Amino acid sequence: MILERVALELGVPLHFIESLARTASYEYKSYPIPKRQGGYREIHHPSRRLKGLQRWLLLNVVEQLPIHSAASAYRKHRSIFDNAKIHAPRRYLLRMDLENFFPSITEPDIRKYIETHATLFSGWTSSDVGSFCGLVCRHSSLTVGAPTSPMLSNALCYDLDVSLETLCDKAHVAYTRYADDLFFSTDQPNVLRQIETDVARAISELKIPAKLRLTVRGESLDSPMKFLA
Repeated sequence: MILERVALELGVPLHFIESLARTASYEYKSYPIPKRQGGYREIHHPSRRLKGLQRWLLLNVVEQLPIHSAASAYRKHRSIFDNAKIHAPRRYLLRMDLENFFPSITEPDIRKYIETHATLFSGWTSSDVGSFCGLVCRHSSLTVGAPTSPMLSNALCYDLDVSLETLCDKAHVAYTRYADDLFFSTDQPNVLRQIETDVARAISELKIPAKLRLTVRGESLDSPMKFLA
């Protein structure tokens, strides 16, 4: 059903969309850009025709999916400064990083998400699901450069945000996520050390996305609060 709607609203043949979905991984131009912390990040920029389909899917499918309130990035009227305001009043900060964030979210994650949230994808056929995955993934993973990746990552990390907020509420710790950065803050000393352990366990137990992995960077555990860069 969704493919027919895309074809109708964009005025392109259905077979064009299905064909492009099968070969979409080869519709990207790749180039590196420097990171603020040093090194380079690989960007994969979709072709004009692929980006047009991705933008339609972003507006009509991806942006309709639920996102947890703890997710601060890629949202209208919210910025990194809004994220920082939540933690600024507290004395201690833990900042953790999800490694290779977009590529860690895979086609099996998307398929499982659609399967477990069937009411959000009412009327979708197996062909719809396969083509959707083909159009939003590059070699079966999300990629930096596709317009659908940011918001889709937020949607697929809903269970992650629920899990981390739940464990933080029990410890009276504030939690937010800004893309691949996880922030935890409190006024109580020696609390964030346990949070680090609990977060690592919670992520290892996730079903969706199943391949997220942690690195720790930024402020050290239970260090006095600094401005969130």
